[in-house]
Amino acid sequence: MRQQPSIREKLCEDLEDLPEEQLSEVVQYVERLREETLRQRRAGQGLDARGLELIWRCTECGYVQAKREALPEACPSCGAPKQSFVLVEED
Repeated sequence: MRQQPSIREKLCEDLEDLPEEQLSEVVQYVERLREETLRQRRAGQGLDARGLELIWRCTECGYVQAKREALPEACPSCGAPKQSFVLVEED
C-alpha cells in the first residue's frame, strides 16, 4: 500500500513550479499566518490550520481556485497563464 505524501511534501511539490513573484506572496502570507498563530497561542487561543487553503484569483477574469488543488497551467475560465494567478488575502 502506497503511503500518502505528507502535507509538507505536497506543499513543496505544489510550490516548486510557482514563479518567484507568486512564491514570494505565499511566503509573506505564511509568515503573517505564523505571527497570527503565535499571537493567538500567547493569548491562550488555539488555531486549527488543518482546513487551511490558499485561495488564488486570476487577474484576467477573476476566476478563483483553492490551493488544495494544484494551480492549472492556464486559467480554466479564460486561458490566462499560471502566472496570472495572485494570492487572495482575507482579514
